Amino acid sequence: MKLFFLRHAKSDWGNPSLKDFDRPLNKRGLRDAPLMGKKLHNYLPDILKVISSPAKRTKETLELFFSDYDRNFSIEFDDSLYHGVPSDYLKNIISLSNEDAIIFIGHNPGISEAASMFSSRDIFFPTCGCMGFSVEKSSIDSNNFHDAIETFYEYPKKA
Repeated sequence: MKLFFLRHAKSDWGNPSLKDFDRPLNKRGLRDAPLMGKKLHNYLPDILKVISSPAKRTKETLELFFSDYDRNFSIEFDDSLYHGVPSDYLKNIISLSNEDAIIFIGHNPGISEAASMFSSRDIFFPTCGCMGFSVEKSSIDSNNFHDAIETFYEYPKKA
């Protein structure tokens, strides 16, 4: 199974009257999301399941990240990922462990903490940061998440 974790792109804090859930991307976020998509599409397989928080900034990140992606993917919005904790991500992973590949689009700190469960190090995603893993179904079934192999870690400001 291939797992990918993508934090939403940079959001706009310019309108204090908006609820956090309704904050859109700012100029940098609107620029970074499609650039990261183009950079990372070669890591993604031909069939992909996208599971995203339903917040405005994650939806916009999803749309821009996949704007020129020409392979097969399905999208599901999961309310629990808005304030998601690692167990919210794990429930999806365990229930979908027969899928070939899943990408989560979410928020910190939950998405960083979830990715850290599959890594030998602590992860903290900057905005639009993305990390990929390859993990055997047997490792998921036996809760040996650290058996995952990191395939990439990218973010917009990476040198």
